[in-house]
Amino acid sequence: MGRRRVAVTGLGLVSPYGGDLADFFVRLLEGESAIRFLRTDDVPVPLAIPFVKCPNFDADALLGRVLAGMMDRFAQLVTSAAFDAWQDAGFPRVSSDESREDWGGSWGSAMGVPWLLRRLTEICGREDASEFRRCPSSLQ
Repeated sequence: MGRRRVAVTGLGLVSPYGGDLADFFVRLLEGESAIRFLRTDDVPVPLAIPFVKCPNFDADALLGRVLAGMMDRFAQLVTSAAFDAWQDAGFPRVSSDESREDWGGSWGSAMGVPWLLRRLTEICGREDASEFRRCPSSLQ
């Protein structure tokens, strides 16, 4: 396979700090941690586990209710970051006459399956995943 050149033209992220890209890098360089501890009153043993949360992230506002409603949380976060990178690169978010055949982006979400199964259960009214093959064809 030959060598390929790649140009990074824009950056985007959803930050647990709640700010924009510049704010993220300032806090990162200052050594501020975004990791917090989740403390519970679980019985018999309370938990204190590290976690990261993006409290200012509103998928409906950033992506639109319809698009956000079709995605799990991880996909919402990465799509929002991709839109920010797209904007940072100076590309229009809406379609134009320009060919985009050589543009690309890549991402994945291994955590979407539980969300998808829960959503299909809500839509199809079935508890057993093997029954999803009988869902309306529009969902397949």
